[in-house]
Amino acid sequence: MAPTHSRRYTHLLFDLDHTLWDFEGNSRRVFRYLFEAHIAPLDAQLDPARALDRYESINAELWNALRRGERTKEEVRTLRFERLLQEALPHVRQQQRKELSTFLEVDFVQRTPRETGLMPGALQAVQSVSSHYSLHIITNGFPESQHTKVACSGLAPYFETVTTSEEVGAYKPAPEVFAAALAKAGAEPEKTLVLGDGWEADILGAAAFGIDQVYYNPGKLNVPAGHVPTAVLHHWDDLAHFLAEIAPD
Repeated sequence: MAPTHSRRYTHLLFDLDHTLWDFEGNSRRVFRYLFEAHIAPLDAQLDPARALDRYESINAELWNALRRGERTKEEVRTLRFERLLQEALPHVRQQQRKELSTFLEVDFVQRTPRETGLMPGALQAVQSVSSHYSLHIITNGFPESQHTKVACSGLAPYFETVTTSEEVGAYKPAPEVFAAALAKAGAEPEKTLVLGDGWEADILGAAAFGIDQVYYNPGKLNVPAGHVPTAVLHHWDDLAHFLAEIAPD
């Protein structure tokens, strides 16, 4: 349905991972399955919780390097399980570790985007605003994964476009990503609202481009100093109420 012109915003641009799609919950379910099926049999003494912590730490380091332009997508996908297995299974032959890390990466990338867990209240919030606003996704994830997540999680019917960093050639908070998302959505910055959990990527990136922002903060973390977002939401149940409150008379 076309946006209602009496409203302050016509277009809502949502981040995907950690914002709508439950990145931690979905990824951890797949990791635990892969650990029990393929890693634990090589060393019964391994602690699955410790292995998960190390995987997430390694993955975060590689992703940060990717955003800084220090790593490629291929390096991220090659190194995260390879580094984990080097630490967890030092007694296993290098060639066997290499083959296992390649298998784990392929299986992980295939399984994880098909997980359907969403953040609490996310689907209901999207449904509640979809008849009044034009909805879009702006994400730093890889296109093949992000489109699968949207399709499998039940979000697809509510979103008109998905803009990924890889198709733009830059990562949020780079202005090119926001420019591309607005162009694809046919949106004007002053009539658009960005909603996301990433302080630098989503909130500061949108603010620098002249777009209002909703900081999705379910953990109720301290809001960093230096910038005041348009709004802070701790639960998606509050989205419709916020939008109604700020609508012009």
